[in-house]
Amino acid sequence: MYTDYYTDVEKQMESGWSFIAIIGLNIMVNTSMMVYTSALMVKNLVKKLRHKYRVWKYKREIQRAEKLYKDGEFDPTLHEDRFVQKVYNNLKAHNRDIQQSQANSTPNGKSY
Repeated sequence: MYTDYYTDVEKQMESGWSFIAIIGLNIMVNTSMMVYTSALMVKNLVKKLRHKYRVWKYKREIQRAEKLYKDGEFDPTLHEDRFVQKVYNNLKAHNRDIQQSQANSTPNGKSY
C-alpha cells in the first residue's frame, strides 16, 4: 500500500495517519497500564514497610516493658506509654495465673 505501485496518494495518507493513530493509542494504553501497575506496587511496598515499622515498634515496646517488669523498675505513676502499661499489666496477670495454677495442681500433676 505504501509503494509506488499503489498510486492513490489520498488513500496512502489516510491509511498512514490511521496507522499512526493506532500506534499512538497502543503506546498510550500500554504506558498507562505500566504506570498503574507501578503505582500499585509502590502502594503495596509502602503498606508493607509501614507494617514492618509498626511490628518493629511494638516489639521494641514489648521488650522495654518486659525489661522494666524483670528489673522491677516499672512505675505506673510515671507517664509511660499506654501500650507499655498494657503489656506490663498483661505480664503481671499472666504470671499471677501461672502461680495460681501451680498452687492448685498436685505434686504429681494429677487432680483428684
